[in-house]
Amino acid sequence: ELSVRNDSSEVRLAKGRCGFRSIVFLDDTAQTAFIVNGHPVFCRGACWTIQNIDRFHNSKQELEQLILQAKNANINMIRIGGTMEYESDAFYDLCDEHGIMVWQDFMFANMDYPFEDEAFRANVIGEADYQARRLLKHPSIAMLCGNSELAQQASMRGIDASNHTHDFFYQDLPAICKTIQPDINYVPTTPYGGALPFHISSGLTHFYGVGAYKMQLVESGAERVQFTPETLGFSHVPSAGEVDTLFKQHTPACHTPLWKKGIPRDSGAGWDFEDIRDYYLATLYKVDPIDLRSRDTLRYLELSRSVTGELINQTMALWRSSFSKCQGALLWFYKDIIPGAGWGLLTSNGTEKPAFYYAKRAFSPWCGNLIDRGLDGLYASLINDTDTERTVQLKLDLIATPNTIVDHYSQTLTLSARSSREDSIEALLGRFRDTSNRYQFGPKQYDVVLLQLTENQELVSQNCHFLESLALPEIKHPNIELSYQNEGPETLSIVSDVFLHTVCLDAPGFTFSDNYFHLAPNTPRHIEVIPQQNGGKVLKGYLSAINIKDSVRIRFPRLAYELK
Repeated sequence: ELSVRNDSSEVRLAKGRCGFRSIVFLDDTAQTAFIVNGHPVFCRGACWTIQNIDRFHNSKQELEQLILQAKNANINMIRIGGTMEYESDAFYDLCDEHGIMVWQDFMFANMDYPFEDEAFRANVIGEADYQARRLLKHPSIAMLCGNSELAQQASMRGIDASNHTHDFFYQDLPAICKTIQPDINYVPTTPYGGALPFHISSGLTHFYGVGAYKMQLVESGAERVQFTPETLGFSHVPSAGEVDTLFKQHTPACHTPLWKKGIPRDSGAGWDFEDIRDYYLATLYKVDPIDLRSRDTLRYLELSRSVTGELINQTMALWRSSFSKCQGALLWFYKDIIPGAGWGLLTSNGTEKPAFYYAKRAFSPWCGNLIDRGLDGLYASLINDTDTERTVQLKLDLIATPNTIVDHYSQTLTLSARSSREDSIEALLGRFRDTSNRYQFGPKQYDVVLLQLTENQELVSQNCHFLESLALPEIKHPNIELSYQNEGPETLSIVSDVFLHTVCLDAPGFTFSDNYFHLAPNTPRHIEVIPQQNGGKVLKGYLSAINIKDSVRIRFPRLAYELK
């Protein structure tokens, strides 16, 4: 509200909602980063997609659900890429309201545009002026970007650097934007910077070293990435229930057109992103993906659900540590466009995939990670991106599965606001334990390094490092106890006498505050139960884990339902 006073009267003018913020984009040889209200912010998020391929728009209610899911996943930036479409005013209003920054491309991508044609040039200048005036009313707009991958495409074709992109993106577009908002952050294209635009060690890069280029994290050069507006594109397998729906309750068959049409691929490539996922499945689990898929499709899908999530976890942990100069990473994609195992963290109908939960934990503003430094061993990386000092209990366990604690360490420590620290695990333990499994002086003594952070005796973060592979011996008769709390938030509590690898909670009509997580032996875990519209009188379903033979039944009457 604007109040205008003179000597005799006062007039109040309602101006609607208005946001005040400062967002400065730094881009030099030292760093590429966003400074928000005076503080460096690690941008963590994903690339937005066309939300409904049939009608090209969503209602405000549908958009709000998606934005709330993004907020719940600790996302603080969404990119509207040049291969998509400009979103509705409702989308930007929601991002304003919920504090999610928007990286906005103009809708130019992967083409050579005829700007010399006067009619075309006038058309796109009119479009750009209209969109810039519409968008720059929103405080959520953090960046305007001229196009996606024009310079990369030209340079990869061997074209001379002077012809990588058109002057339109270096002169006309920024002039239009700065006329409307002089201090707007603008870059002509992405990727951008370096000897060639797609080189990863300076400026903006689209990083797929872990992913399409089939590199291991330690060899990919990921620690040199400064900011990646799109990265880690994987074929993320949806939940078992979503797969059953896709195949209409018939046995899944991953070689069929029904499945393959949902698998993303690069145009003209002789491989697809399921092939990429299979490469990492073979690496992480030491299995033959083709043989496993042929003999036991359900097991193949179960392992595949964890593979891409673990890769997100490992890469984001490195980028958010002081071992890397990275200040932002936006995953490719937030949501699938069609049903299947697409790039999205969400299915095309908006259901969370397993990868969603891995990303949610990796994006947490307050977390502890484990980073493999090769011959330097394993490091604990503790991050406090909040504006509050935090005092926590750090716990480390070296576990020989199923439940033997080979070594243990605990410490109470305080992390100041907006800070991080890294500590050698072996320095904390006070002895050599070959935590990175590089020296291999004899048989390994344990399978898993488990890091936990607790605050007021509540678990706030957990991370695991597997020594040789993610494949652990199968446990046939674990003692797993479940209990259910109706008072206050509905809560499912789980305790197991053995380490559980990738716990999956499946209860139709309900979602959970966390899922697809590892469970420490003899350590209770409390998970909030979130009923959906079709949630009924009884919470019922199953708990499964990759390293146990049989699922455990979940069945509890809901007092909250009766009271309602």
